[in-house]
Amino acid sequence: MNVRDFTSSWRDGLAFNALIHSIRPDLVDLRHIERMEPRERLKFAFKIAEEQLGVPSLIDAEGMSLSFFSVIFKIIEAKLCIKEEVHL
Repeated sequence: MNVRDFTSSWRDGLAFNALIHSIRPDLVDLRHIERMEPRERLKFAFKIAEEQLGVPSLIDAEGMSLSFFSVIFKIIEAKLCIKEEVHL
C-alpha cells in the first residue's frame, strides 16, 4: 500500500483499515477489505475504530480530514503507551 498524503490516499478506506490492521491484525482481514466498495470499507473502519479501539467517530466517511487522522494517531499512541506501562 502506498500512502502519499492525508487526502486521496485515505479516500477508499484501504489505508484506514491497514492502519487498524497494523495495531490489531485480528480485527481486519485485508483480503476481505480489498473486495469491498470504498464507502463500505470506510464505514467498516469507522465502526471497528469506535467499537474495538475506543476511537469515537467524530465524522462520517464523507468528512475525513487530516484533523481526524491526527486525533486517531494521538489516541492510538496514548493507548499503546498505556499498554506498555501496564506491562512494565
